[in-house]
Amino acid sequence: MNAAQYSIRDGRPEDAEQLLEVHRRAILELGAAAYTPEETRSWAARLVPQGYVWAMAEGNEVFEVAIDKDDAVVAFVSVTDNEVMALYVSPERSRAGIASALLARAEQRIRSAGFDKIVIGAALSGLPFYLARGYEIEAETSWKTRGGLTLEVATVRKVL
Repeated sequence: MNAAQYSIRDGRPEDAEQLLEVHRRAILELGAAAYTPEETRSWAARLVPQGYVWAMAEGNEVFEVAIDKDDAVVAFVSVTDNEVMALYVSPERSRAGIASALLARAEQRIRSAGFDKIVIGAALSGLPFYLARGYEIEAETSWKTRGGLTLEVATVRKVL
């Protein structure tokens, strides 16, 4: 999918169902590159549309979504302060430059807000993506999923 086949706009509360679908599918399918099926199911557990609405309204998260020609959400990024909270792409749209475009916009947003460093809690399945874009591993750590399992993850950073 090239730039002519998608556009980027601000995320809206009415996108919540589509955000959930992209998020869940990306975890279950793309997360399998680094995690077992049991781990990805635990990671995807308890995602609900209201969580995205709350993040937008109360969680101070700014969402941007990539949409296709039919106005369907195919990817999203969310940012709070200097942290990228989420970056997910529909599996069938991965490796098409959409995540790179969303990340570049998130980096610009963070830079424009006056921050000099970006921080991301990265799943191991996404680590090669971030490292290829100039991020460095700050720490290897673990994260307790919504389903209760603990996954190995990394905190990555990029100095602007």
